[in-house]
Amino acid sequence: MNWLRRSLTNKFILLLLGFLLLQTIQLSIGTFSLMHLGEESLLINEAGKQRMRLFLMQHSVHMAENSRLSAAGQERLVALIEEQDAVFARLRRHTANPSHGYLKKNLAVAQAHWENGIRPLLAAIRVSDAAGARAVSARLVTLIPQQLALVDRVVGDYQQNATDDAHDLAWFQGIMLGFTLLLGITGLVMARHIVTLPLRELTRGTRAIATGAYNQPVVIKSRDELGELGAAFNRMAGTIDEKTSRLDAFSQVAVAITSSLGQGQILQDIMRRGALLTGSKAACIAFYDQETTRFREWVTY
Repeated sequence: MNWLRRSLTNKFILLLLGFLLLQTIQLSIGTFSLMHLGEESLLINEAGKQRMRLFLMQHSVHMAENSRLSAAGQERLVALIEEQDAVFARLRRHTANPSHGYLKKNLAVAQAHWENGIRPLLAAIRVSDAAGARAVSARLVTLIPQQLALVDRVVGDYQQNATDDAHDLAWFQGIMLGFTLLLGITGLVMARHIVTLPLRELTRGTRAIATGAYNQPVVIKSRDELGELGAAFNRMAGTIDEKTSRLDAFSQVAVAITSSLGQGQILQDIMRRGALLTGSKAACIAFYDQETTRFREWVTY
């Protein structure tokens, strides 16, 4: 994890990648769920249209019963039967998904009632067979209401399934929104701790240097670029403090030399300043006499 701790850019790149990944997941699942809900809405609509087709087919039987069913009407009846078969086929394919297994029961009952009860009767209708049409009509009086009740159950199942999916999508979006807010808060906290606070500390150090306080180092604990900047800032402040102290000491020595103090006091002041510059605890100046080749005077501090 050194690559993360040592780079401010990597931290924000990682945060950005996390945000993009979260949004990608949310968008992908949301899009899939909406497409799924749209498909279920179409299936509900198709299942609901079965009621209208059943009424139209029953009307065709009544027309045949009264010898008023034309060849075109019979073709229309055949087309309605084929449409009904196609709808059941689509619904059956949809329930092939294991997650939709609970939809199979009522659909299977409705399809069996259609294929074994109503469909053979309708397929036997002929334009010129009024007696046969009356027999079919008599049986459809009970079969059609039963089929309508079964269709209503199928539609109810699909509506409940769509409602459950919508609730699941709402929960998922809520959870993803929570993660997004959490990621945003994390980003704000990261920005405060790894950017704002170090910059405030550097600003404080800069103001301290501006007032001449060179011995107030900035404290930045991170190991990234701002941490390196803080360390360089402290080294700079230390160098400035050292050079300023030397200049101040030299200035004091110059003042002492040019003042009206006695020689001993001037030497004492020079040694005191020199000790401060070098960090020594004591200092000594000796005067050497070349004629006698001896030290003739000692000044200590």
